[in-house]
Amino acid sequence: MSRKSFEGDESNKLPRRMIEPYRLWFEYLKAALSDPKVTVNHSIYETWGNVRDADFDEWWEDHWRRLFAEPASDVSVVRSADEATSVLQDHAYVLVRVPLNSLSKVRTAGLEKIVKSELRQRPRGKIGRSQAPFQITAKRIIRRDVLRGMLRLYQMFLKNHRDLDATAVEYHEWAIRWNAEVRSKGWDRPTVYVPPSLAVYVAAIKELEVASTPAQKRAIRKLSHYDSQRPKIKRYVLRAQRIANNVGKGLFPGEFE
Repeated sequence: MSRKSFEGDESNKLPRRMIEPYRLWFEYLKAALSDPKVTVNHSIYETWGNVRDADFDEWWEDHWRRLFAEPASDVSVVRSADEATSVLQDHAYVLVRVPLNSLSKVRTAGLEKIVKSELRQRPRGKIGRSQAPFQITAKRIIRRDVLRGMLRLYQMFLKNHRDLDATAVEYHEWAIRWNAEVRSKGWDRPTVYVPPSLAVYVAAIKELEVASTPAQKRAIRKLSHYDSQRPKIKRYVLRAQRIANNVGKGLFPGEFE
């Protein structure tokens, strides 16, 4: 996952792979807001608006530039009130008003005089690089499919009132069904991540469901590796919850191992 925000003028020109980390941040925030065990600093997210009830694609169009885009690094024309406000608040830029109905020589001389004056007052060496208000914080490359998988497990875990067995069964059935459809129908959509130990764990859960005596349950738990596989799946949920805690503090994904 990239740690760098992007520059650009139109969100529809951005590749899906660039937008996806911000979609994940958005969805992890929604999950954090629905988990009573996670504290979200609402003051950090005031500029995000009503995330809880928002659809990402609609929300993205209204918020991406203001929250995630780095200011343009080249000379460009400011064309909106939002851009003007952003420039005025950023000490690394200067906003200049140019009268288009004046003579060309007058405009050029005026621009040169103003820019030189500003450069003398704010030399380049004392001005750091402008950054987006919200930036991805990852110390290493992270597989997005794993982040998505952990998010979906976490969402199902909350929906199932923190019942891990029910969550594992639901996720496994959903993932197998989805991946089969993607492959059979040739959809241009990613398959979902299936943890290596999930199938063994789910098979053990289903065996335990039909056991009728405590002795049978003990034997099944031993032979099916239920007790050894369960912690592996729980770790995915715990990692997702750590990410949700990081998101509550304004970081994504942050450290979660």
